[in-house]
Amino acid sequence: MNRAEIALALVSLAWGATFVLVKNALTDVSTVLFLGLRFGIASVILAAVYRARGGRITRNGLGAGILVGSLLYSGYLLQTFGLKYTSPAISGFITGLYVPMVPMLSAAIYRRPPDISEWIGVTLAAIGMSLLTLQ
Repeated sequence: MNRAEIALALVSLAWGATFVLVKNALTDVSTVLFLGLRFGIASVILAAVYRARGGRITRNGLGAGILVGSLLYSGYLLQTFGLKYTSPAISGFITGLYVPMVPMLSAAIYRRPPDISEWIGVTLAAIGMSLLTLQ
């Protein structure tokens, strides 16, 4: 196994583990407070790293960051509210559906039919996600 495969396995492990960890955290704190702390801490760290590397925060950049961050926060809010009412496996399955959805959305946006390799990839991703997460 090469380093890329090991890294992919570790990222997958960390991604999957977060569903269980977040589900457990939600027993002690509200969804909004949990995400506020999570995004707040991340924002402070990213701003510090950006500034330390010589980056300058501009008005346009700040506005774009707030817009994109708000959209990301909205997605996390919906996902985390959902996780409160379902199992980590089901939440992970629903979240993981973005893998087969991206080529399909791309085909719809660019108005071209998916290639056979995309259909195969989408099918394998959907089957794999089902096998990994559904009971």
